Amino acid sequence: MRKIQSMMVAAMLLLATAMPSFAQERPAVRIPVEVAGTTPDSLLYGLDVALDRISLLIASLEGAQAHARKGLEIADERLAESEVMAEIGNFEAMARAEHEHGQMLAVVKERIKDIEHANATREIEMRIELERDVTRHRGNIEGFSNRLELRIEIEGGVTPEQIALITSILNSLRVRTGEVEIEIEIRKGETRIEIMQQTGMSEEEVDTEIRGIERRMGLVEAEMGRQLNAALTAVNREFSLPPTGFTVVSKDIDIEDDTLSITKTLTTNETVTLSKLKDALLLRRAVNWEGDVSLTEDSLDFTMEKDMDIVDVRGVSYTPSVTITVSVTVFAAYTEMHYTIGITLEELEDEVEDEELEDEVEDEELEDEEQ
Repeated sequence: MRKIQSMMVAAMLLLATAMPSFAQERPAVRIPVEVAGTTPDSLLYGLDVALDRISLLIASLEGAQAHARKGLEIADERLAESEVMAEIGNFEAMARAEHEHGQMLAVVKERIKDIEHANATREIEMRIELERDVTRHRGNIEGFSNRLELRIEIEGGVTPEQIALITSILNSLRVRTGEVEIEIEIRKGETRIEIMQQTGMSEEEVDTEIRGIERRMGLVEAEMGRQLNAALTAVNREFSLPPTGFTVVSKDIDIEDDTLSITKTLTTNETVTLSKLKDALLLRRAVNWEGDVSLTEDSLDFTMEKDMDIVDVRGVSYTPSVTITVSVTVFAAYTEMHYTIGITLEELEDEVEDEELEDEVEDEELEDEEQ
């Protein structure tokens, strides 16, 4: 199993705010308002957009790669503005931010073809560096979409017209980013041919070289971060705790080797009936989860775990293994709850190789029998 601790550091902010809520706590915006900058509901938003376009023009003087990366940086800001507007329910302003987001990604897509270098290997490194940033941007979009859709499912209060607008905005965010990703893949294919021509390497040797560059440039880590977020979102949709009157007092993130854990601590001064809470937890445990429940006079411990669907990251298969634990303790003056969700990515590459070896042995045995 490969260690992916560095990837966990990159992914933890993306994942931390995607957790389900115990109390009637409004989901936090992943990107702080100061990062989002001036939002579309401000009279100064037009000025902010104009200043960003000036900075984009300046970046174009540094070359195609710098121009494209600056456009993607501004697109990140526009995405953050969209989430801030969604958080306050101003979906018309959210749509305006999405429009500006699309304008920036159009610039990124246009400049991809102009990223060139005399050394084809260096050129593909430049393209992969941009691809890594686009993959992270895609992860931000998916995280935002999942949080918004989950919040609407839980809280409601959105009209059919607003849902139609939100769906249109989210689809546009995904499509625009997908167009950039396709363009990068096309240009990478062209550069791949140039590498073979310049170096004399075979297709297999070039593909091995490119995979190494993708890992070294952080593209694999960015893709794995997306997969972790997807796994966490799936857990949130399948299992959530009912409101209990608890208040969140802390949130901790722990990283150890290939596992990321997020823990919330909650307290309440209200009377808590542990047996009823136990029943509520059991009702929310799907049949394909395994786990245990322990109940005493003043404490409740609940654990469940499962393996999620296998994911593919640049040709390597992983299975996200998820564990959820809930611990509730009743003290004299208050009740305290700890909720932890941990995800471990376990590589299946060795298992796949073993299966291929077994298939080869079986084929050889069949050939011997036929002879």
